[in-house]
Parts: sequence; structure tokens; C-alpha cells
Amino acid sequence: MTDFGRSAKGPTLTDISSVASNASNITTVAGSMQDVQDVAAEINATPTLRSLMNSVLNDTISLSGLTDTTIGTLGNSEQGYALTWVWDVNTSTGDWQAQPGSSITVNGTVSVGNGLKWNASGYYENANFLEIGSSETISTSQISNIQTPSGANHLAYTNNSNEVTFASTIPGNYTFSNDITIGGNLNVTGTTTTINTQDLNVVDATITVASNATDDATANGSGIAFGDYAGHATFLYNGTDDKIEVDRTLVEKGDGSAVAGAIQYNCWNNNHYVTLEGPVHDANGDNTVLRLPKTAPAAGEVLSVKTANETNGVTTAELEFTSPATVGVAAAMAIVF
Repeated sequence: MTDFGRSAKGPTLTDISSVASNASNITTVAGSMQDVQDVAAEINATPTLRSLMNSVLNDTISLSGLTDTTIGTLGNSEQGYALTWVWDVNTSTGDWQAQPGSSITVNGTVSVGNGLKWNASGYYENANFLEIGSSETISTSQISNIQTPSGANHLAYTNNSNEVTFASTIPGNYTFSNDITIGGNLNVTGTTTTINTQDLNVVDATITVASNATDDATANGSGIAFGDYAGHATFLYNGTDDKIEVDRTLVEKGDGSAVAGAIQYNCWNNNHYVTLEGPVHDANGDNTVLRLPKTAPAAGEVLSVKTANETNGVTTAELEFTSPATVGVAAAMAIVF
């Protein structure tokens, strides 16, 4: 009750006059008292609402966990956008950003450095491809369009127009720093495949080169090249003559015990053969080169040694075709043609 400044003798004429002049205000306050009492009753009857009101009045709303509590504003050009708290897992920081459209639902946890792909269940999920992830966060101001994925397992990426789009094939050049395991087939459609590895293990028992060749002409020149330098050794197919050409000395090695190096020549039906075999082992044996004649033999001629010269422990025997009468008794031991 307001003290109207009564004297010890009671209210004066001035006090009564002051109350009379504010009669309308007093009437208005008295009429609103019931509304104030109703609101107070509702707050006291609802503990959660009462607690919220106490928090608001006492300014105790907690923003713990947010490193940036400044909430930006949305401009006229961002109609339909929503303020969303965006956390960058690469920098462990977050801020409020304007995000277009509805929120993105991620099915599971997205690992650092990875991206998102749209799965058959209609969710984004972690895409285990390093080319999708990036240490650089693309802001919404850099994205001019976001398309809706179609189908399952389509990967999200940004194209040259700063648009986020979806495709089963990702364009561009990418580098993988860790191991890659491919559960299906690997089809390489480029023109060059370079493998920089020390060990190459192939399960297939047959290696096919020039697999797109349809005849000898298109298979011509296929084979194996040893090294990539001028004058390197090759093992190639000559499609014109239908022959395998080796441009180095071919060494047929023994097995280290009882079998010497040999070359076997089969008949055209492959049911019998002739084998040229190296000598038996002798610790003091000679190294010999038999050089064939440069001229064709005549009927009845035999193959004999024309000259023999030794150089650095290797004897080179020049062979020639001669008449048996010329070589005398040696003809009995010669090869007769």
C-alpha cells in the first residue's frame, strides 16, 4: 500500500486531491491484476516452464561446446536458407553457416578426409575415397547449385563450375597415398598404364600381349622389351614371317646336376624330335663357338672345320662345306648332307 505522505493527524487535502487525479490509472491497474495472477499461476504450475523463465530472467542459457557463439543473419538473397552449426573435422572448429534446403542426413560417421555418397537407402554415407575428401572446406558461397542424386551409390563432387553434382564416375586426376583394394574387376581404358613397383605378382598362368590383335599382321611387333633405352633387348613376334625374333644370344642352361642345356626341334606333327644338346660337365672343358658356313652345301658335301682360333679361352671354329675327298678320313666322322 502506497504511503500518501500522511501526517500524524491523517491525510491532508493535498493527499486526497492527488489520489483523485490518478483515479483512472488506479482503476486500470486493478482491472489487470487478475491477468497477472493467471500468468503467475501457469508458470508456477509448470516446472519446466518455471525453470525456463528462471533461466531467461537470470541469463543462464549455456552455449558450452561452441567455439563461435556469434549467430549471423540471413539476407534477402538467402530466402529458404537455414542457420546451421557446421563442424569442420579437419580443423576441429565450427561456426554458424547459411545452408540451403533441408538438412543432410548422414547414415553413420564420416571419417576425416573422406566424403559422402548417396546410398540405396536414401541416405548419405561415408565414402572411402580420398579424392572426395579434402582438407579445404568449401563454403556455401562457392557453391552455385546443389543437384539431387539419382540412383544408388553415386558420389558427390564439385565440378569446374563450383557445382556439387553426383556421378558414378569422378573426373580429374587423383593421388592415393595408401593401399587400395578393388573387390571387382579393374578396367583401365587409358592409353598408358605405368606400374612403379619392385614386385609384380600375376596369378594368371598366361600373359597375353596385343590382345586386340585379330591376325598375324596386327600382332606384328608384340612381345617383351627389356628396358626402355636405345638398343635394349627384345623378344618380339614378326608377323610378316610368322617367327619369334630374339636380338640377343639365347642361352640354354643346364639344371646344375646331370642335364645339359639343349634345344629340341619337333617334327611338324610333334610326335618325334631332334635335340641339340650341350656337352657333359668337365671342370677342364673348353668353351667353343661353332660358326656355321655362309654358303649353302652342295650334294654330297660334308661339314668340316675350316679354321679354329682361340681368344680369351674361347675357341671359335669356322665351319665349311667340303667334298669328302678333301677331308680324307675325317669324312667318316663328318656330317654328310
